[in-house]
Amino acid sequence: MDVQFPSEQFIEDYVESRITNNASCPVSGLDVDVHFRQLEIKGYGVADLVKIEYSENHIEVTILELKNRQLKESDISQLSRYMRGMERLLTKYQRKLKGFSFGVCGELAGPFDVQATDFVFIIGRLEGVTIYRLELSLDQGFKSTEIGSDWFNHGEDWKATRAAAREVFNLYPFPPKSIPETGGLENGEG
Repeated sequence: MDVQFPSEQFIEDYVESRITNNASCPVSGLDVDVHFRQLEIKGYGVADLVKIEYSENHIEVTILELKNRQLKESDISQLSRYMRGMERLLTKYQRKLKGFSFGVCGELAGPFDVQATDFVFIIGRLEGVTIYRLELSLDQGFKSTEIGSDWFNHGEDWKATRAAAREVFNLYPFPPKSIPETGGLENGEG
């Protein structure tokens, strides 16, 4: 039996306590070296959790945005804004940390109904963002499942596009016999 999360703060409290006690994020399952909660990124907003993982010459910053309600498209915009702000901030510090590369990625997690929105189709077009479905049940407790990027519409019907496909194949025989070395642009035009 599924149970609703009492609040977004409840989710943050739980996730942060697991990171603090286990050095691992219960949403992604990945290790966390350092984390910050409710980190203000001036001019961009306040991120729920910012997780940092160090490797030999690389610092990976992950912004985790948690929701207590169904995930929606505007949540992607919010997360992207935080990611952009963090990228700008890290650019300022890059000179001080010579020899290190930086990466910024995002994670968005909350309740999610695949049938409720076109949100699933956005997922496959995102780079550097992972989406998780969060569930709370009496049987399994806290559960996090990554939402894959291989969604498709189960009601798809290709019959309507056959004429267009036939026209494309007639104009451009596949596979092409040769691909121009210029990539199709002659004399710098294009």
